[in-house]
Amino acid sequence: MLENVTLLREDILVRPDNPEQITKAGIIMPSEKKNTGEVLKTSARVKHVKVGNRVHWHKNSGREMPYNGEDFLILSAAKERGEVIAII
Repeated sequence: MLENVTLLREDILVRPDNPEQITKAGIIMPSEKKNTGEVLKTSARVKHVKVGNRVHWHKNSGREMPYNGEDFLILSAAKERGEVIAII
């Protein structure tokens, strides 16, 4: 699916957790975006974050990337940028 995506520098590609909640009646209730998600891909320079890790990041960090109808987030794993707060 994401084979064509090449990450540069010390970037990671994350699928954010879905903040939408569906009621029993089937109504979709969007809520505030969550700051957690699963790492799907990392650049070759990233050593401390692995594919499959779950991460938490600062609220306004990263760059949104729509791809094949899904929304992803590109975050910097570089310690000096500080976008990734924790691996959970």
